[in-house]
This record gives sequence, structure tokens and C-alpha cells, in this order.
Amino acid sequence: MTTRAGFVALIGEPNAGKSTLLNRMVGAKVSIVTHKVQTTRARIRGIAMHEDAQIVFVDTPGLFRPRRRLDRAMVAAAWGGAADADIVVLLIEAHRGMTDGVRAILDALKERATPKQTVALAINKIDKLKAETLLALTQEMNA
Repeated sequence: MTTRAGFVALIGEPNAGKSTLLNRMVGAKVSIVTHKVQTTRARIRGIAMHEDAQIVFVDTPGLFRPRRRLDRAMVAAAWGGAADADIVVLLIEAHRGMTDGVRAILDALKERATPKQTVALAINKIDKLKAETLLALTQEMNA
């Protein structure tokens, strides 16, 4: 039996739901979840096993325009987690849509992602939107 393993980095704006997704994917509370922004200040890893596959999920601090030294360190930690990953998942809050922050992250990903990395967009918190609004958001994301 061959065991497969890979790293998946969860990136996005603050409070996009990265920590909640990590906890759900690994089936345990490994990352703090709160309504307060910037709760995750360093990379948090959680491992999910499925048959012969091991997935290491990396929860990263929210990406934003840093102003202070601590902010710069958190943003650097987030990008560091993305750089080491096989797959980078950009989590977008459905009710906020394609914000300027999300667009800035997408632009940075175009420069930072390696040819070997897979980049995926994931829409989170879709239960807060009407179907028509969600459809319009997915069309905007695919443009």
C-alpha cells in the first residue's frame, strides 16, 4: 500500500472562516474560532487521514494590508504557509464577495504561486446568501 501525503494552505481575509474549516476538515478543534479578527497569529497545522492519504491543513493568519510590526509578521506567516503548500485554498466570505482585499490576494497569488501548486477558490458562509446572489458571485469569480 502506498501512502500519499500533501499540504493544503487555507488563506484569505481575516474572519473568512479558515480556522472553522480547518477544525471541520480534521474533525477536532485544533484552531481557535472567534468573531474577533486576527485570532490566528501563526500557522496552525491539522492532519486529516483518509484511507491511504494524509492531508496536512495549514490555517494561516488573515491577509490584509499590514501597518504594524506584528501585522507584518502575521502576513508573512500566512504567505509562508502558502509557499510551502501543494494546494492553496483562498477562502472568500460569500456575503462580502469579491472585496478589494480578495482582489489584492488574487493578484499576489498570481505572482507567488509556483507552477507545481494548485490554487483553488472556495466560497464560505453561503448559507447567508440567496441563490441568485450566490450565482452572481460565482459568475464574477469565474470572469
